[in-house]
Amino acid sequence: MFNSMKKKNKTKQNKTSVKVKKSEIELKLNEYEKGIMSDLQKQYLKDELNELSDIKENNVDISAVYFSFQDRCLEVKVFIRNNFLEPVNFENIPLEVYDSNENIVARKMFNLSSVGTIEPKTAKVYKLYFEDKYIINKNFDSSNLKLKFENNIRCFKNVEAKIQNLPEDTEQSQIERYNKFIDKLPKLEENTVSMSAAELVNYDNGNIGVIVIIRNGYAEKEVKMENIPATLFDKSGKMVATGSFSSRIFDVKPLSASIYNLVFSGSQIVDRNYDLTQWNLIFEKFNTPQVS
Repeated sequence: MFNSMKKKNKTKQNKTSVKVKKSEIELKLNEYEKGIMSDLQKQYLKDELNELSDIKENNVDISAVYFSFQDRCLEVKVFIRNNFLEPVNFENIPLEVYDSNENIVARKMFNLSSVGTIEPKTAKVYKLYFEDKYIINKNFDSSNLKLKFENNIRCFKNVEAKIQNLPEDTEQSQIERYNKFIDKLPKLEENTVSMSAAELVNYDNGNIGVIVIIRNGYAEKEVKMENIPATLFDKSGKMVATGSFSSRIFDVKPLSASIYNLVFSGSQIVDRNYDLTQWNLIFEKFNTPQVS
């Protein structure tokens, strides 16, 4: 067991935290794990989870239950526990292994996004691998190790944003297409704004339109943008069009997604000899969205 990790939260918390019974943290297995594990293996994992120390409310925790060193690689089996009332996700997390004398053994930055969402009051089992190049002290006793967090550990909560500005006469098939696109986007982090290009439209008059989806991850605040600079590139990476769109206010209600059509026209299209069978829209540095 090692240091608990607090989720960043702007609201003030009480100085005293209430502990919960370990049995309130439920083990969650993915479909693959459920399929290959026997009932005995599943029960063994549950027993390991229940043997861990209590976890405080509004904390997440990574607890190591065994270390194994083979073929110049240190394997660490851990339980990642979430004792928040909301799901959490992880980004890059620096982890360190120490021996019983507090000498550092290994250090590595792990991308734990593959762990996926950890639901409230649940835990997932996971294996960490410190390859040889991450092992600082190779003369260690693997029977008495512990795992620690470095500083600035970050977990975050994802939110859902639903489309809110489509005209009433929008065809259902088009709505479903946009919703499927949103479902494939990276998770929207709480209190953030995301912009993504969804579709490209070639108009008969030579103009090029790009359907853009703006997602607002704020729960109680509306987001407004007055200017969106964007550049379109074709399959070969050649710049096709560039422009700054400021003829209207781009506004997105809380926990919503708005769809806008950015149309490149006239001198904004810098090269007509393009291949847009594949394309990429880059949003240049734009003004910070107004959150109100």
